[in-house]
Amino acid sequence: MNVAINYWKRVENIRAAMERNGFDVLVLTRNKELTYISGVFIPWRSAMVIPLDGEIQLYTVLSDAERIKDETWLENISVYAPIPTLSWTDQVIAYLKQNNLEKSTVGVNLGYTIRVNEGYLFASEYEELKSGLPDAELKNAVQALDEVIVIKEKGAIKLLRQAAAIADIGIDTALETIYPGMSETELVGVIEEAMRHAGNQWAWALTGGHEVGTGDRATYHMGATTPATQRIIQHGDNVVVDLHSMYETYLSDLTHNIIIGSPTSEQKKLAEVYVEAVNTLLDSMGPGVKVGDIAKKVTETVTKAGYGSNVVQMFGHGIGAIGDEWYLPIIQYGPYSEKTLEPNMVEIAVCILNKPGVAGYRLEYPVLITKSGAEPLAKTPIEPTII
Repeated sequence: MNVAINYWKRVENIRAAMERNGFDVLVLTRNKELTYISGVFIPWRSAMVIPLDGEIQLYTVLSDAERIKDETWLENISVYAPIPTLSWTDQVIAYLKQNNLEKSTVGVNLGYTIRVNEGYLFASEYEELKSGLPDAELKNAVQALDEVIVIKEKGAIKLLRQAAAIADIGIDTALETIYPGMSETELVGVIEEAMRHAGNQWAWALTGGHEVGTGDRATYHMGATTPATQRIIQHGDNVVVDLHSMYETYLSDLTHNIIIGSPTSEQKKLAEVYVEAVNTLLDSMGPGVKVGDIAKKVTETVTKAGYGSNVVQMFGHGIGAIGDEWYLPIIQYGPYSEKTLEPNMVEIAVCILNKPGVAGYRLEYPVLITKSGAEPLAKTPIEPTII
């Protein structure tokens, strides 16, 4: 638990959102919510009950309960086991009945995700809750919670700055260390050591921790996932270094591009378009701006240069405490395009421009939305580095 965070204020904000959306009680299972409210990393399947009035209750596994009790501000931690009457769903049902909430509107996490550990309610868990609470209305609370969590308070922004600084150290280490002949995994090892010395607690991404993609692995069509392998870095390689830091449960996500040797004319041209697209993206970010308009502007920039088919049309995602890495995405379609950036949001600006056989350039860069514009939280340069 970080003392810079006012957790009771967070609970107040969540309960205000509950009242606005008609929830009597929340049953939360997503990692982002559990960490946001408890202040600690909860890696195992757990559930938290938040009534409009009364104590918050957390149900977690036996093997982690004592650590969580020691680190969190929460007082009510119960252990569950995957056996009848002791499962978390059985205990939640009993809790709601004991507190006369069995006929209430219950907010739960419904949805799907490309990430394997997001924490949405499983179908079997949903059926168990429905069966045990036949008179309750199970209503999706995902959007209501996302809109609260996406706005970062001063303490959270401070931790996000520190996480970004640790990722900067990782990129600096990569630039100082990389040479033809070392493997991708060796480079990641050197980077991780330096970041750990700087306070990094976890390479949090599920894409193999820190990512390094070299040569053809950096140029996959629409590719943005390159877990490090034993491939040897070679002269002439395009190298993508994508780092994921965590400080006091708060995250950063930072990518830099390196050319080993003299870039070809095609690589130079693609790099110029990439830098123009990134500058367009960063210049477009600010309070009151629709994310769909930002995405459209960057797409038009890349398309005008002749690389429209080479860019991934998603130009940002959220960042925060562990588990918080999607809302608000910067895309020009679906339910998000009309959403606007607001002060104290922290976004990871994203630009992925890959041309197989030529090069692949990837940007992930933490940006704080301020009252007057957008402030990069990292110091790493945008332009690819030539070594």
